[in-house]
Amino acid sequence: MRSLFRIVRSAGRLETRELTAALRALGWLTMMRVAVRVVPYATVARIGPRIRPRHDRPHRLTPHQCRRAIERAARVIPGAACLPRALAADCLLRREGHVSTLSLGVLMGDDRQLRAHAWVDSGGVRVAGGDEAAQYRPLAARPEP
Repeated sequence: MRSLFRIVRSAGRLETRELTAALRALGWLTMMRVAVRVVPYATVARIGPRIRPRHDRPHRLTPHQCRRAIERAARVIPGAACLPRALAADCLLRREGHVSTLSLGVLMGDDRQLRAHAWVDSGGVRVAGGDEAAQYRPLAARPEP
């Protein structure tokens, strides 16, 4: 309960534009977190390219602002792993009219376990997936349209 109050208090300090972006990111992240648990990845991955940019906004979010919004939303959703974050970031970017690349990669861990990671880049900005993506060998990247 204490963390809920902290979230509400910190949201109250945001400017309207930042709060709106965080809420939109939260919506995408929630939807993608549920989707990857219930629907096959191939089906979920087709959502991003079908999203059309909004034209009713004079000022769209930059890739940096999208990254910040996804980071804020991920703090609210427990267990938001890299795949739902990357998918949500991809959808948010496309809705804002940006070109993005969703990548999947693997890494053999020290314990000989295969690890996977997902990340999204847009306009030279790593929007989701963080710096750790550089350690992973890309398996697939959905190219920019």
